[in-house]
Amino acid sequence: MRNKALIKAIFIFDKKSGRPFIRRTFGDFQAEPFLVMGFLNAIMKFAKEVGKSDLKVIDMQDLRFFFIERNNIIFTVITSIMVPPLDLKFKIKTIVSLFFEKYSSEELTDISREIEYFETFIPTIDEIIEGDVRPLSKEVIEQLSQILEDLIQNPNIAGAGIFSFTGVLLADLLTDKQRDIFFKIFSGLFSGYISGITRVIIDTHAYSIYITHLEEECLLVVFSTTKRFQTSDRSKISETIVKINEVMA
Repeated sequence: MRNKALIKAIFIFDKKSGRPFIRRTFGDFQAEPFLVMGFLNAIMKFAKEVGKSDLKVIDMQDLRFFFIERNNIIFTVITSIMVPPLDLKFKIKTIVSLFFEKYSSEELTDISREIEYFETFIPTIDEIIEGDVRPLSKEVIEQLSQILEDLIQNPNIAGAGIFSFTGVLLADLLTDKQRDIFFKIFSGLFSGYISGITRVIIDTHAYSIYITHLEEECLLVVFSTTKRFQTSDRSKISETIVKINEVMA
């Protein structure tokens, strides 16, 4: 299924005034932009003033609202409820970064500019939404595979893989069973509302599973046949992380 089938709309607007910069809808999704932005602004203010928290995700019956705020500008994506928040993390961060690269603070605060001025950014949004989260060259994939091959030479290491934060497989030496286990963990733990996780070790009946954050918004998952990983295993994993980050830099 194409990304646009799951993403319903993207709104970028000024937090204080509600002034819209981008109103992008996909497919047959119908919504009055100013009504949606007013609703979102009110909900965010309520969450911050009453709940004393910054709202990140709202789930409704069929829709999910995902928020990022930067420099008093709200970036909101409306998706199908089937899309976990982390599926959008890298893409939305990319949209935010490129938006501020394209438009200066002077342009964003100039109220004389019409919305058409900012709609030139829509093709960039479409390209990000439709594109691969972390495209890698064949050469890089081969290098990553060799690094994983070296890692699993350790007798206690039963498999290893590198995944994007959206769950896209970048390189792996995992069995089908190990891959299935990882995706169940990913869907249950990393796709929930738990943020800031950099490392986790999970013991199952058959394996200990080491999942750690890499640079470039990726995860390294390592399966061991020993519980909680031995010191030598951890040392080898640390060396592997350094090598992977160097290749993907």
